[in-house]
Amino acid sequence: MYSMTRHLKYPFSQEARTMSQKLARDLGDLVKFVSLPENEHIVEAAEDRVYRALKDGYIQYPPFDDERDVLIYPTARVIV
Repeated sequence: MYSMTRHLKYPFSQEARTMSQKLARDLGDLVKFVSLPENEHIVEAAEDRVYRALKDGYIQYPPFDDERDVLIYPTARVIV
């Protein structure tokens, strides 16, 4: 669990990048992936991440229950 949580804390790391590229290689893939109903939680978590960063000045890391959660950071960047 440690290394999975680490991907959320350090989304720019090579490990996180490799993991996210397995799921969505580019922006088009990311948009298609997060548009699927079963991935709605990724968009919700990304929106929450952006909102908290703007409102509170920091982010709160969600539980990393699923390897798809590594896409929260790239999705948040698309939102911004």
